[in-house]
Amino acid sequence: MDNHDRTRAEIPRSPAPSTNLGLKPGFSLENFVIGDSNCFAYTLATLAGNYNINPLLICGDTPRACGQGKTHLLHAIARRRLEMVPGHRLRLQHAEEFLTGSGYGQPGKLPKIGALDLWLIDDLGLLSRDPAQAAAVIKAIETLTQHGAMLVATIQSPEHPVAQELAEHMETIG
Repeated sequence: MDNHDRTRAEIPRSPAPSTNLGLKPGFSLENFVIGDSNCFAYTLATLAGNYNINPLLICGDTPRACGQGKTHLLHAIARRRLEMVPGHRLRLQHAEEFLTGSGYGQPGKLPKIGALDLWLIDDLGLLSRDPAQAAAVIKAIETLTQHGAMLVATIQSPEHPVAQELAEHMETIG
């Protein structure tokens, strides 16, 4: 059975719950304001909160897209997954934290294979500041998704170079 066909009850459960995710209070699917520019992203986020959709890249509609709800949806997906699958192992991380190491002790610390069920990355486009880090993250995404982990990320626009590179890599493995 393909991951896309799994029902809520069939999503694998993990042994240890996620802690210290830093979910923003009020960022839930129920509190999301739906508009013309974000209704498709909301629909996909709702599906990703309940089912394995892999990978999901939530894009803004312009290169400087701000305030469209991408971060809200990322937190809402994490919240829903924890409600639906207690013990689901998540890592919710802003790309800046990945680059600087804040919150995880060292810059560029990638998740270990088998250590995550879902990796959520906000502002993936910031990785373009460091091409080596961007390449490492894309390789980690490929490896994690090949081993059944789910990825949800946000980026300013689908035309962003990191989004394009990720799309090319996912096409070659999917």
